[in-house]
This record gives sequence, structure tokens and C-alpha cells, in this order.
Amino acid sequence: MSNSEPKEFSFVKRFIDEGNFDKAFQILSDFEKKQGITVYNIVSCHLLKCDLLIQQGCYKNAANLAKQTYKKSLELGKNLLSIDALNYNAQALLWINNYEKAFNITTQSENLLKSFTPNLSAEYKQREAHIFFIKSSFDFFDLDQRLNFIDQSLVLREELGIKREIAESMRIIAQLHAAYKGEFDYALDYLKRGLSFAEESENKYCIAMVLRTLMLTYGMRGDFDQAIIYGLQGLAIFEEINNKPRISLMLNTIGSNYRMKGELDRALEYLQRSIAICKELGLPSDLALVYGTLIEITVDMDDLELAQQYLESIKQIRDQEENEWINLIYRLSMVDILKTSPRAKNRVKAEKLLKEIIEENFQTYFTILAILSLSDLLLVELRITNDTKVLVELKTYITRLLEYAENSNSYWLLAETYLLQAKISLINLNIGEARRHFIQAQQITERNGLSGLYKKIETEHDKLVSQLTLWEQLKELNATITERMELANIGEQMNLMLRNRRMITIQTSEDKIPIHEERIICLVCKGDIVGFSYVCECDAIYCENCAKTLTNLENVCWVCNAPIDKSRPIKPYTKGEKGIDMKISVKKN
Repeated sequence: MSNSEPKEFSFVKRFIDEGNFDKAFQILSDFEKKQGITVYNIVSCHLLKCDLLIQQGCYKNAANLAKQTYKKSLELGKNLLSIDALNYNAQALLWINNYEKAFNITTQSENLLKSFTPNLSAEYKQREAHIFFIKSSFDFFDLDQRLNFIDQSLVLREELGIKREIAESMRIIAQLHAAYKGEFDYALDYLKRGLSFAEESENKYCIAMVLRTLMLTYGMRGDFDQAIIYGLQGLAIFEEINNKPRISLMLNTIGSNYRMKGELDRALEYLQRSIAICKELGLPSDLALVYGTLIEITVDMDDLELAQQYLESIKQIRDQEENEWINLIYRLSMVDILKTSPRAKNRVKAEKLLKEIIEENFQTYFTILAILSLSDLLLVELRITNDTKVLVELKTYITRLLEYAENSNSYWLLAETYLLQAKISLINLNIGEARRHFIQAQQITERNGLSGLYKKIETEHDKLVSQLTLWEQLKELNATITERMELANIGEQMNLMLRNRRMITIQTSEDKIPIHEERIICLVCKGDIVGFSYVCECDAIYCENCAKTLTNLENVCWVCNAPIDKSRPIKPYTKGEKGIDMKISVKKN
């Protein structure tokens, strides 16, 4: 029997592109009822439904149908349609954050493709490109691997000239460069080119997804006006195709951008609309999260009565669902309210809640957020009390932040935390130690292409160098901690870290999906060492670039103070300085 495509499918594809999902679904349902259709065409019909369901935002239904379709496709013997079914299943699972299962299915798909004789046919290349595309979404691969996967996907799709898929690959390339490297101009160039391909494909879902990524990229760059412009365009298309999960997310993000602009009334408007959809779809976790954002906004507005009402709404959801995730959001939102209180007992209660969350370590992202929030509270306490014991406690939590950032490969957080540590060293009048932390932050941003953050840290470091005499005077005059905090401008940095927490990236731990060999990491930039390295007698390891940098600056090992280049003099920064010991510890690998 013929495997030629039925005429109905061309209509379905056109309706899917137009976002007319009801008509597309009806045609496919009618087709399934026809007598005498082949297994090949039944499988093809179900694959179109999978694509349709993903574009509708019905990810669980898409995953279930793709799983059934794969089983049906086995009746065809070894066939490329089986790979399509596996790929759709993995893609749908990614949308519902089931990374481990999605990875296993993608591996199965990749192995199945390898069982075919490699050829240059368009059908083979299209599946190969799809697998590369999916693999780029797994954040337990390092950034270079993910970029390599998506680049290979784009090359194949450009050869095939499939405009919708070209746009999809360009969108992910842009997303990776923006979120992980801070290369916003590079990302925007790809997104604008991708938008052209998406528009030429006439697939509305694809167009809206590129617009969403444009919104996110401009938001990360701090251009909230432009972010809102693209966000509203994307929202209009998602509303046209009635993808309610995407509508809710767009409303939430647009609202957050209005908050960053200070237009809190507009922010509230969009978040309230997001809440209505969450209630309609029955998404209690998403609903609690939006309420949490509303609490942040109402706290900004100093409307604590309304903030309390939203907190009570989260409590009601928590009591109904008995969900740890929702309970976590409830407690963090309570902290946001308690932190605003001028009364010491409320700040103490907030500290207690944050310490409970940190010790529970329920989810890494929120543990990090709790540590940042607690550090902010400790800085307030330090400013009020001028008690150096608070610095010791603060050091403990900053050390944990560094561990989380290093273990999760969140280089933005790692660099920002070293910058924070540099400023705390300044408050403690450890000038040389502060310069070392500035150097670490710079080396991390330079190595990982975080150009925007690199410039910020470079400016802060240059400012310190220009103010060295002033800092020495503060040391001699035994200036108050409050005076030192103001000069270090530490409060503003902590506020920015809390507001820019969207930049925190959390990677899947390698013990869940073992794909890496043992890593050797540079003590300074925390990056993998490839090629030449310098190993000190104390076992501290430095990459070539950091070893050269330290040789030119201090020429001493940061652990044992032995010279790196024995033919050159040493000039350590820390000589003669006082303060609380905040030395860097060596992490054995």
C-alpha cells in the first residue's frame, strides 16, 4: 500500500501554521475514522496531532500521544517515523521539566537513527537536526556542548531550507548566548534573523515564540520598554491561537517588566490576568508563584495590606494542595513582607524562616534565593549594629553561595558572589583580599563571555584602585562599618542581585545523569582546565590564563603564598592587612 501523504494532511499543516487548531484537529479526527488507511498514515496522523498539541501548550497530552504513537510505529519495522515519535515525546517532556526521562528518550532516538545507514537524504537530515535541537536543551551539558548541538541543528536545517525549524534553532542560539554569556547584541541579531524566517514560515506559534525570546532578551539587557513591545506582540499571537499556558507566562513576564520599570499599577494589571488563566486551567503551583510576584510588587508599593491578602491566598492554596513547592513560595513571600518591618522581632522571624528554607535545601534555585535574601537582612543588621560578628555569619552564607554557583555552573552567580565577597572584604578593610576577589570575578566573566558583567566588575575594580588612598585613610581612622558600607556601595549590589535573579542558572547534577568525566578546575576562574595548567606544591591548580594573570599581579599562590614564577619577585596584596580571615579554600577534585 502507498505511503504517499493524504491530501488532508496538507490542509492540516496549513491550519496548524495559521493557529487554527480546531479545524486541524477535526480533519485529523475525521481522517482516523476512514476505512482502509495504512499504519503509516495512522502514525503520520498522530505525529501531526503531537505537533498540534505542543503548539497548543497541551504538553502532557502530547507526551502521552507520542508514546502511544511510537508503539504503533513499531508495526512498520525500522522506520524514521519512530524517531519522530520519540522526538516529540522528548520535546513535550522537556516542557513539563521531566529532564531525565526526556534525556533517556532522546538517547533512544539517537541510537535508533544510528542504526540507519547514514545518508544525505532530507528525511535523515531532518531527524538528525531535530535530535541536535533537543539535546541543546539539556542543561547538564556544558555551554560549549549545547551551542555545538544547536549550531549543528541550524546547519542541517539551513541546508534543508525549512524556515520554521531554522527560526527555532536561531531562537535557541540566541537564548543560550543571552542567558549564559550576556551577549545580548549577538543574541538579538540571531533573533531578528530568526523572526524573519518565522514570519516567512507563516507558523504563528513559531513567530510568537521568537517574540517571547526577544522580550526575555531585552528584559535581561535592561531595556524593559523594548521587552514590553515584543512581549505584547507575542501575547497577541498566543491569544489568537489560544495557547493559554503561553498566554499566562507572557502576562507574568510582561508584568515583571513593568515592575522593573517602576510602573507597578500596569504590572498588577497583567499579573491579575495571569492569575485568572491559572485559575481557569487549574494550575495551583503557577498560581502561587504569580501571587508571590504580586507580593513583591505590593511590597514595592508599600501596600502591605494588599500584600497580606495575596499571602493569605497562597496559604489557602497551600492548605488545599499540601504541596512542598507551594509551601516554599508561601514562606518566601512571608519573608518579603516581614523584611519591610522596622521592628526587629519581624526581621528575626524572617531570618528564622530563611534559615529553615536554606537547611531544607528543597530546590537549589530557591535555596540560593533564600541565601541572597538572608544576606540582605544581615547587611541591614550590620548597618544598624556595626557588629563585626555579623560579617562572620555573612561569610558562612557567601561560602555556600559560592559552592552552589560552582556546582551548578552558574557563572553569573559565581562572578556576582565574588564581587559581593570583594565588597565585604572592603568593609572588613582587607584591601588586598578584596582585589583578589575582584580578579576572580573578572577572570570568571572573561572566560565565560559574560561581557556585560565583566565591564561592570572592571569598573568596580578600577574604582577601588582609584580609591585606595581613601580606603587606607578609613583604616587609619577606624571608620564605622556604616561608612565603609556606603563607600563600598554594597546595598545596591545586593538589591540588583535579588532583582536580577532570573540570571541564576541551575544545572542538573551529574550524579543523576552521568555524562562527564572527573573535572579538574582552576582555583581562580572555576573553569575546566584544558591543556596547560600550573600545579603548585600545595596542589592548588591554575589554568594557563589565570596563572599568567597572577604572575603579573602578585606572583604568589593564593593558598600557600609560594611564588608561581620563581625567577620573578613576589608582591602579595595581603601584606600587613588586618581583618576577619576569609581565605579561599582549595576544592579537591
